[in-house]
Amino acid sequence: MTTRLIHQYSGQGTEMTTERYRVNPSNVVFDTFEDGEAAVINLVTGTYYSLTGSAPVLWPRFVEGISSDELIAFASNIYNTTNRSLVASVEAFVAELVREGLIEVDNNPMLTSDASAAPEVAGATFVEPKVERFDDLQELILLDPVHDVSDLGWPHAQVS
Repeated sequence: MTTRLIHQYSGQGTEMTTERYRVNPSNVVFDTFEDGEAAVINLVTGTYYSLTGSAPVLWPRFVEGISSDELIAFASNIYNTTNRSLVASVEAFVAELVREGLIEVDNNPMLTSDASAAPEVAGATFVEPKVERFDDLQELILLDPVHDVSDLGWPHAQVS
């Protein structure tokens, strides 16, 4: 495995790190819609997120794992720009996803992401990725008994 130095947003400028990120598969469910929005739910907190702007294009890259550098290269490639605004926006997006527990450090990275694999938005204007947080459904999401099942499935509850 090759470790690469990448940028990680720290809120006080940029620092170098070697981390790759991926969707937190045991705690997060998500879907992307045709209207260009992605919905993400943190099953631990019951919080619902709406991803807009360029976020629905960037989000799927976390499924297999990606570093901030690779995500910046991917965004730069499809939006044909490498300006500081794009870099800062992508770094802030990654930091927010980590802070909300939607992505995690990938301790078992398998491959380097292909930044050249551009979706149908190639050449579009870059729009800052946005993460909107909604707490109003927390109680309902957390009450869902399907989340309290064992590996045997429904109706076998987990033993605490």
